[in-house]
Amino acid sequence: MREEEVMKLLRHYRHDWMNDLQIILGYAQMGKLDKVEEKIKHAVSQAERERKLQRIPLPKTALRIIQLKCHYENFRIDHSIRIDDNIYADDEKLVQQLDQLMHHFVAHSMKTSLYHGTIKLHQMKNNHLQVSFAINGTFKNRDDLLKKIVKIDHSIEVETEMSSYKEAYTNLIWTVN
Repeated sequence: MREEEVMKLLRHYRHDWMNDLQIILGYAQMGKLDKVEEKIKHAVSQAERERKLQRIPLPKTALRIIQLKCHYENFRIDHSIRIDDNIYADDEKLVQQLDQLMHHFVAHSMKTSLYHGTIKLHQMKNNHLQVSFAINGTFKNRDDLLKKIVKIDHSIEVETEMSSYKEAYTNLIWTVN
């Protein structure tokens, strides 16, 4: 990473933590201690998820997931990690797949829409990595988008559900060897 990218990432993290602290301070000043406790528990939970991500033996993937939070203005991507040190996965390949997915999602997104997604990394019994990438939102040329996604890796399974007019929940599942 270039220094500018590192600084952008750090600014993003500082900004998020400052927002959380200002909200906690506001609740404390109003005497809403139940809200203070709730917000602190949420921040601790968030820090624990970040710690899990930073400890996975896939450093390039961990960095890319962190970068997803600040590189895409209208995408809010969260993560869930359930792996240990004995994972068998090609770190470089997974980063390329995530980059290609985000490229296609962005190309088919609506600039005025906000998209919410979750990347789950799950260690299977054979120590291979299963990835699940779920995202909600309305995408332009959805059929074309889904065709491009499957071309990234033919093992990607696509599940979709329509939640409202043209808005869909899309879940992608695949194994990275």
